[in-house]
Amino acid sequence: MSDFRSPHEKQAESKRMMLAIGVSLAVMFSWNAIFPPTAPQQPQAASAEQFDDENRDKPAADPSPSGVVAPQQNTPGVAAETATEEAPVVVIPAKTFRLEDGRRIVTLSNVGAHPVGVQLVDQAHSKIYKEPGTEADRPAVDLAAGRADFGSLELAGLKTDQVWKVESSNDKQVVFSTRAGSLELRRSWSLAEHGLSHSLSLHALSASAGKVGLKLSMVDPGLGGSMFSGPPDLPRAFCHDGEELQAEFASDLDDEDSDKQGTAKPYLFGVDRNFFAVAFSGEEAANCRFDLRNAALKEGEEKPLQIVVASAERDYELSAGARMQWDNTLYLVPKSDDLLASIDAALRDVIDFGIFKFIAQPMLLLLTFYFSLLGNYGLAIILLTFTVKLLLWPITDMSFRSMARMKEIQPRIAELREKYKADKQTLAQKQMEMFKAEGVNPAGGCLPMLLQIPVWFALYSTLRVAVELYGSPFIPGWLDDLTLADPLYILPALLGVVFFMQQKLQPQMTDNPQQQMMMKVMPVMMTVFMVALPCGLVVYILVNTVLGIAHQYYAIKRDAKRAR
Repeated sequence: MSDFRSPHEKQAESKRMMLAIGVSLAVMFSWNAIFPPTAPQQPQAASAEQFDDENRDKPAADPSPSGVVAPQQNTPGVAAETATEEAPVVVIPAKTFRLEDGRRIVTLSNVGAHPVGVQLVDQAHSKIYKEPGTEADRPAVDLAAGRADFGSLELAGLKTDQVWKVESSNDKQVVFSTRAGSLELRRSWSLAEHGLSHSLSLHALSASAGKVGLKLSMVDPGLGGSMFSGPPDLPRAFCHDGEELQAEFASDLDDEDSDKQGTAKPYLFGVDRNFFAVAFSGEEAANCRFDLRNAALKEGEEKPLQIVVASAERDYELSAGARMQWDNTLYLVPKSDDLLASIDAALRDVIDFGIFKFIAQPMLLLLTFYFSLLGNYGLAIILLTFTVKLLLWPITDMSFRSMARMKEIQPRIAELREKYKADKQTLAQKQMEMFKAEGVNPAGGCLPMLLQIPVWFALYSTLRVAVELYGSPFIPGWLDDLTLADPLYILPALLGVVFFMQQKLQPQMTDNPQQQMMMKVMPVMMTVFMVALPCGLVVYILVNTVLGIAHQYYAIKRDAKRAR
């Protein structure tokens, strides 16, 4: 566009523009001189208190019995932001996170990035499993109990109490991260159907090689084992190669070098108590080992509790920038035969039914069936007693017939004893001839008892390891747990009286004063033995003995009528 202004007009306009710029600069310098500007504030890094406020909605608890102190500056694993050399360090506070479903409650800590609390839910009674006892306020079973070696990692440059950064968390999953030497670690835990899904990722910043290991531990709860406390609740460490279970109790490890080699290629490895098991699946794991350590001695304790440890490891060799992923499952389960069978058949082997397993397993199935009908395992045991009694009826009845015949020939046996009292060998020979002629078996009275003994042992084993019976009451307020001894000793006393009554019905098989005294002392001895046994077993033996007396009384009356 052409400019039609004259040269004079252009010159005047330029002068006015220069004057305006000069006036503006003068005003700006005058203002700054009168009102000097303040120094700009530097941005500050978030403090630990601010970090805690931002995460205050997350559940928190002590990750260990003594609590955890947040690491100080320069502690390995503590994340810091350093915008400048003088900038404050952000300290990650110790925190816990709660994962929960209808089967288990798991507390995870960022100190070590592992579980510090594991409680299981009794599905049958919709409540958390508690330690054995009759008190309503007894503590819940905590399988982790803040132990640093429960689900912990072993890796060069990684401290047990290292505080991990929390990448993400919700009520179903928690993801942690940290560094160990030239490795960046990422560890996640998430709720699975029967425990926790565990994933570990190793990212090598530079070429790195070594071993990474997983550990599980179980503490001896110090329950049972004395004359009046019932069967002990013994912790074990175990490895399973897919075909056979190898397990070690604390006492086994204590007698040796403590550290013991297990399965080279574990299919499963873990720890357990009588009624609960914790196991890692052994994908790509190797070198399963058992170890033993003592818990810290608490006030009032004379001897520390022992802790058994099971561990396995995996080799890694990574080039710079390479990654390795290790995924497995942490099973957290009550030792229910049906439940373990539905998860993995190999897990069933952690239930130690003993040498009478072939009786105990069908017996447990029958008890569970009776419980579904009656709603009380005490009544189920009584119904089991009737069932076994019916199965053994023919043999028991034959035995009572032999005993009745023995009673009939007692006068003739007395004559033989008087005639050959100076010749014991001849007396024994003549008695055997008489027994054979009369069709009497002197050991016939013992046969029903001998047949019952395997049933007793099988039921004892079932009450010791079957979680279905754990904490199951029979008579509330008295027999609150069938797996524990009678706290009032009423059942053992009743059983002693019943044994004495049964003995009176049986014919005397000997005139030896010492043997007769032994027979009289036997009911007292049996009473003492029953004091420490689970009351569920004492209920079985008591009901079985009462049924035996009723059967024997019926047999005596029946045979007396036939004799007339």
